[in-house]
Amino acid sequence: MNKQLTVSDIQSIVQAGEGYNAEFKLRVPNKLKEISEEICAFANAAGGILLIGVSDDNKVHGAQIDNNKRSAILNALSHRDYYDKGAKITVELFKDRVEVSNPGGLTSAISLADFGTKSHSRNPLIFGLFVRIHMVEQVGSGIGRIRDLMKIANLPEPVFKTEGMFSVVLHRTVEETVEETVGETVEIILNAMKLKPKITSIELQERTGLTRRGVEYHISNLKKGKKIMRVGSTKAGEWKVLT
Repeated sequence: MNKQLTVSDIQSIVQAGEGYNAEFKLRVPNKLKEISEEICAFANAAGGILLIGVSDDNKVHGAQIDNNKRSAILNALSHRDYYDKGAKITVELFKDRVEVSNPGGLTSAISLADFGTKSHSRNPLIFGLFVRIHMVEQVGSGIGRIRDLMKIANLPEPVFKTEGMFSVVLHRTVEETVEETVGETVEIILNAMKLKPKITSIELQERTGLTRRGVEYHISNLKKGKKIMRVGSTKAGEWKVLT
């Protein structure tokens, strides 16, 4: 498909469900091998569509991928060394930073002095695919775009590691990290309640990694925010998600 998807297009794809030309993922996985394998499979066949923010039961939940992380992920997928079978593209989340790493340092055509000003695609077919689906703009613009987006967001200059594994480190504030973690936990709880209305507190603890009090705290806030309600008794009732 060589056009931007409209809301109507996405709704039609979701209603039809996953199939030969469509794949759904609720969120961007930590190991990007899952996405790269899907993209390569589509590229080698008749093409296809990968929707992020859609669950396997054909429900749209949405997903947030800020532009600086998006650029770093696309860069990793486009330039990794796929001949290296012993390593994988990874997205690691730390308290104060995000690190995106992929196998393969700079190509022999690019010196360290030229890094960020010149580009040489290690995987022109994959890069060409991203160009056709309007996910990248032009060769050599990725590093500069990451730097510009971090500056616009008032965040520290990104750190690039080019020896061995190529990595980009995106530092962030502690406040931003806390808000993101809370948001992810709330999303897990709401999705779990949608998929299993009779889910128990113990099961929510297992899915979120929280203590009993931690789960109770989030449930209390969701009730106050009128995002969920309990239907029936404590033991025999079920959860109803209102958003």
